[in-house]
Amino acid sequence: MPEQKYLTTPPEQDTMPAGVPYIVGNEAAERFSFYGMKAILAVFMTGHLLNAAGEPDLMSTELATKWIHNFVAAVYFIPILGAILADWLFGKYGTILALSIVYCLGHGVLALMDVHTGLDQRTLLMWGLVLIAIGSGGIKPCVTAHVGDQFGKKNSHLFPVVMAWFYFSINFGSMFSTLLTPWLRKEYGPSVAFGVPGVLMVLATIVFWMGRNVFVHVPPARQNFFRETFSSDGLRAMRNLIPLFLFAAMFWALFDQTASRWVLQAKAMNRSLFGFYLSADQLQAVNPLMVLAFIPLFSYFLYPFLGRFFRVTPLRKIGIGMFVVLPSFLIPGWLESQLVYDQAFLPENAQNESYTEESQLSDQSIRMAIQEWDRSSTITRIDVDRRRESPLYTVFSVDSERFRSVNGTLNDLARHFQEKKISGAVRVNVEEVEAPSIGWQILAYAFLTAAELLISITCYEFSYTQAPNNMKSYVMGLYLLFGVALGNKFTALVNDFLDSRREAGHPVLEGPDYYWFFTACMAVTAILYVFWSRTYRGKTYVQSEKYDETYEAEAADAEINA
Repeated sequence: MPEQKYLTTPPEQDTMPAGVPYIVGNEAAERFSFYGMKAILAVFMTGHLLNAAGEPDLMSTELATKWIHNFVAAVYFIPILGAILADWLFGKYGTILALSIVYCLGHGVLALMDVHTGLDQRTLLMWGLVLIAIGSGGIKPCVTAHVGDQFGKKNSHLFPVVMAWFYFSINFGSMFSTLLTPWLRKEYGPSVAFGVPGVLMVLATIVFWMGRNVFVHVPPARQNFFRETFSSDGLRAMRNLIPLFLFAAMFWALFDQTASRWVLQAKAMNRSLFGFYLSADQLQAVNPLMVLAFIPLFSYFLYPFLGRFFRVTPLRKIGIGMFVVLPSFLIPGWLESQLVYDQAFLPENAQNESYTEESQLSDQSIRMAIQEWDRSSTITRIDVDRRRESPLYTVFSVDSERFRSVNGTLNDLARHFQEKKISGAVRVNVEEVEAPSIGWQILAYAFLTAAELLISITCYEFSYTQAPNNMKSYVMGLYLLFGVALGNKFTALVNDFLDSRREAGHPVLEGPDYYWFFTACMAVTAILYVFWSRTYRGKTYVQSEKYDETYEAEAADAEINA
């Protein structure tokens, strides 16, 4: 019998598996690449996008939000396909390696957007995001399961330690990249900012490939996969868990807007904090930083404290989290009502005019020349003292043609502007306003991160225990599909509707109303969840010395009291 090239079962050892460092290193680099790229999408789409002729082709707030959430929805829809490929045909290692190469190609397309290829950047952006969605989404359910495959009975006590480092690597990579890539975008441009995450993804793939000889390669189930998945236990688990995932979808509809709406709102805020100036897209680093701080706080203090008053079950944690998330959108809604934009008006009979605005900012006289107006024109308020930029919204209408900002960006102090007049002039009144501090958005991040720990992590843990042993990866894929992907698709559809209404000249849910709408949706979801959770009766499956042994969950572990 020929000798097997790779291990197919964990060796009998009580030490750390040799393949773990390669997996953790791969995960840190992969998460850096994904979150670094994602961090700058909103600003790139609304402030840097060009067409094939090199002219601005910027997206509106609604369109950029729709694109981002369609992308995230795809990233979390594809895991179910990746899980099937891994468990049915190619195994986890083969699936991860092949799709990582696709992942790298996607980053390469984004990094080459500044190269003159004859294609507009919007087309290249679309294809780059498609490839990244296939790569990132396809490997997502395989990586965690691949970690578990490395452990046997004797060293299973080390699995929680590795998972702690695994989760730490995810958030460390996310935090570091969301601080670095916005700075790279500002200092060196989008090409470098997209290229560095691509280099990290190539590094992640190489590190993973280097561990091939020490990994445990569990073979795919082949023809047994579908029979095991659609057994009576499997169907019962899916009937129990899919409603939970649908409730979690609304949380993800709110949570992932930190990469879209929250970034665009931060551009109009005072981002000076404790002597530091933060770019709008760097604010996303607050979430992983808070996750790292909150995990021990919740595990060692909050949960034991709450345990003095009631039993802290998984479903109770999720229910509490659904109410905790509400302030995280009430605060941005209030902030939106406080953001006052300078208004500029053109004469009623204005036609193809240019005008000059002169403002007194930071004890310096700055003259802004805004040339011929049309649908693509941009007016931007420049506040030198507080170093922020924000768009002017609708400033006039002629024959139903609306003049809107396209979110131009100007970070550095521009002291001189060319003055140009074609005909006519207009006087612009600029009000002295104080923009809200970015500290308010950081407070909203605190509520959102607390809700993430209560809902997201608990959903992973609870779903794992409620899934039969032979379909745990598949159930994780279902959670990503019905929870994260569906939530982001809901946000994308809402913004698609808002964009169409705006284009038709009948905008709805503008300003704070947008945030009130999502807050109301979350509140209704939380109330319905309380009633549903009281009816939940599940079955817990645990790994034991006999692989297929299970036991019934206690009723208290599967219920939540109102």
